[in-house]
Amino acid sequence: MPWRKSIFWIHLVSGLVTGTVVLIMSVTGILIAFEEEILEWIDRDVSKVSSPDNNT
Repeated sequence: MPWRKSIFWIHLVSGLVTGTVVLIMSVTGILIAFEEEILEWIDRDVSKVSSPDNNT
């Protein structure tokens, strides 16, 4: 394999691996930063409290 082609493939593979790691860290960082808002959105139906009827 020529020198230039091997450098290209090493650069490409290392860039893809690094990009994947950065993407995973970004997504998990966003999830941690917005944890409270995400949990409130998931539990929006469960956390509603209805008042009892006063027809007795």
